[in-house]
Amino acid sequence: MAQLFAKHTNIIWGMVAFFAGALTVLGFAPFRYFLLIPFLLGVLFFLIYYFPNKAVKYAYLWGLGAFITHCYWINIAINVFGVPKYLSIPLSLLLPIYLAIYPMLAVWITKRFNFSRKLQMVLILPMVWVVLEFVRERLFTGFGWGTLGYSQAANSPLVGYASLGGILLVTYVVVLITALVFYLFIEKERRRKIIAGILIIVLIGLGQIFKSVNFTQYDGNTTKVGIAQINVPQDIKFNYETIAASVNQFYKIIADYPEVDILFFPETSIPISWENLSLEEKQKFVDYAQKYQTSLALGVFKEIIAANLLYNAVIGIDPVNEITDLNDFPFYAKHHLVPFGEYKPFSIISNFIFDALNISMGEIDPGPDNQVVIPLSNQDVAINICYEEGFGDELISLARNSSLIANETNMAWYGSSYAMDLQLQQGQARAVELGRYVVRATNTGYSAILDNKGKILSYLPRDKFGVLIGEVKGFVGQTPYMKMGGSFYWIFTLFLLLLILFFYSRIKNKN
Repeated sequence: MAQLFAKHTNIIWGMVAFFAGALTVLGFAPFRYFLLIPFLLGVLFFLIYYFPNKAVKYAYLWGLGAFITHCYWINIAINVFGVPKYLSIPLSLLLPIYLAIYPMLAVWITKRFNFSRKLQMVLILPMVWVVLEFVRERLFTGFGWGTLGYSQAANSPLVGYASLGGILLVTYVVVLITALVFYLFIEKERRRKIIAGILIIVLIGLGQIFKSVNFTQYDGNTTKVGIAQINVPQDIKFNYETIAASVNQFYKIIADYPEVDILFFPETSIPISWENLSLEEKQKFVDYAQKYQTSLALGVFKEIIAANLLYNAVIGIDPVNEITDLNDFPFYAKHHLVPFGEYKPFSIISNFIFDALNISMGEIDPGPDNQVVIPLSNQDVAINICYEEGFGDELISLARNSSLIANETNMAWYGSSYAMDLQLQQGQARAVELGRYVVRATNTGYSAILDNKGKILSYLPRDKFGVLIGEVKGFVGQTPYMKMGGSFYWIFTLFLLLLILFFYSRIKNKN
């Protein structure tokens, strides 16, 4: 068989690797053909196994294809900054070029183990893959988009593993099942094939069992919520001449939906700091909240003037709380900021690039580490803002004390791309990991209500103005993932096991 493959040119197999990776996007939202993922990843396994000398190169091409299709929408955001297309396209390719290093490294490291190729692929590669995904979520502020586990949220039985070890455990199981399926085709011994088949069935069955288990409990509180999708295009969002009209629109929304207990507005829906609103405007929000007995979660900038800090924040106005200082409402400040969007990493290089491209960007300060839930109506709400929805480990500490999760987002940066679909799917994963309803308030979409299993209960069409009305249930308790404190401990255990196996393989080979 190897001789047959050898007749084909390197270029053709490289293209196969690239397009197999590119097609993985079909496994994710909005397409959601999650069963495709093991087959498309299986193409990479095929190339690794039958072309060991070219395996690292094919892994890079597979990753490059995958991340180009997963991240093409970054080009739209760069255009919003005013960068012309002849520059924005090569700039947007820098991220996929970097991210493709991780699957390449996974294969390169796997080949360093002195085991048979079958054992490398079934035992070592899934572990190395997920350890490197853990690194990818953290290195250089982290970027977890395209992690294979997200493809399983929330239709696949494998998403049940998220409540045990987060989305990375789902990723590990996806890669492991792919390896076992491939093993069925290359293994000749019948007994081993049967064992591999049983393992696949057990892994899928356990996922379904975990998916059906309620690790958290309904606390008896049901709340009627409203989610305002204001649908303001990014190119006029920060037009300060229209702020007064925007604020008046919010008063009208509050008055039009007096039946809701909590009204959520998107990230920076008021595009100036709360402190820069007039006293009359701030007081009117309080008056409307009290008049209609509606709690408000307002996306707005927040200044701490004494410390010279500016936060991307959500302010909570609860009508039952007596506040004497209108600048003293409880708020959540975004902690995990977007590099090159909200702050400039590696400032010497960043400043040079921004100056060369004639881009002006104001910087935001990260919120403090230890923040608290915001009481709104009869719910304790754990807020996260936009990009933070992609980092499950970082949401655990707030979620422990919450009964409801809320994400406030502005996806107008990415136009009508499927970036908003992918982030909605991340929200579904967070619901399973944290065992709570998730409310998503977005500028252009998708505003949605997700239950504690990640099921989409209701949503608004993208790129349209609207107010979504629905009921949410409060949940308390912790999933095993939350009790463990995130994915670090089991990932570190895998890392130690890999070290042991590596030295064992070396010692065994010498003997």
